[in-house]
Amino acid sequence: MKPNQMTQAVIALSSQTAAATATVAGSIVDMRNADYATIILTTSAAANTNAAPVVVKIQESDTTTTTDFTDISTTTMQLSVTLSTTAGRVAKFHVNQDGTRKRYIRLFATPGTHTTNSVVALSAVADLVMDTNPSGTTGQADFVAIG
Repeated sequence: MKPNQMTQAVIALSSQTAAATATVAGSIVDMRNADYATIILTTSAAANTNAAPVVVKIQESDTTTTTDFTDISTTTMQLSVTLSTTAGRVAKFHVNQDGTRKRYIRLFATPGTHTTNSVVALSAVADLVMDTNPSGTTGQADFVAIG
């Protein structure tokens, strides 16, 4: 971590199981004061060989009203996570707060259709990164690290 950065980890999707084709909505993540967020999603191994991928997307909104959320981008913030029968999977999303991004983001995950054992375990953490700037004019000398 750079000296002038601080991070905050928040739950983006609490650990839960999702049935086939049932969309799971994550927690609303407040991006206020964050420069960017890295969202890390983990899935369990698939219980069978014909399990379809989990489709994951990130949405944004200016409010915390769930119906106000819209997809950020179909090319960069939507991903099909292929499941494995032997190991879990990890998928990462990087969301910049570039001044055009809305304040709140939310992850949605939809497991594909399975024929048997159609439950997939999912969880996600959002690491929010904030640059901290010294309050004075002398630069780094104003930055105090404790611990």
